[in-house]
Amino acid sequence: MKIKLIFILIIFGCSKTEPAQKFKISTENTIDVSANILDFETDQIISMPYITVLDQYLLITDLMATSEKGIHIYNKNSLQFITSTVELGEGPGEIMRIGEVALTSKNNEFWMPDLAKLQAFKFDLDSILLDSSYKPTVSIPIPNDFFLVGYSVVSDSIALGSGVEVLSPSTFRVSLVKWNLITGEAEKFGYEHPSLANQSTNAFFNYSN
Repeated sequence: MKIKLIFILIIFGCSKTEPAQKFKISTENTIDVSANILDFETDQIISMPYITVLDQYLLITDLMATSEKGIHIYNKNSLQFITSTVELGEGPGEIMRIGEVALTSKNNEFWMPDLAKLQAFKFDLDSILLDSSYKPTVSIPIPNDFFLVGYSVVSDSIALGSGVEVLSPSTFRVSLVKWNLITGEAEKFGYEHPSLANQSTNAFFNYSN
């Protein structure tokens, strides 16, 4: 009976002809931006770019970086190359497996997770611009129970983002996570439907200050 009812409604809806409506498109407010488009030419080889705007700078993270450094910094207006940072390696202040840039409420710093060392490193932008060999000296461990894959530092002590929770060797779930940078504790935040408990899920997070 339910299938027949749906079938009748579909036939009835299809048989009804609506008059065509005409819309007049105004070009008075059209802005031509073709003259403002710049060709982005760079000598740096970037395999998988992740773009972040920080103050007057454009940070392009190469998530599959194979060169000596993983982030290339450009002037966001002229696209002129300035310097590169985040040295790749196993030594102190070096990143073994690069992740996504984590912005803060300040315009002169960012965090970079090392997905191999399970450490998050704090980078000072002014120091990077003054010293091409700069390496961060501040780092904190990334929680194991909620492996953060994308986050923003919203205060001196709290970061919010998306965290991966492993359910089995082949399944996982992504939840919104609040990370205390001082204690190292991570916990879920926001609403999640009870029926989704222990099921594979996904979650996305973005932050604008």
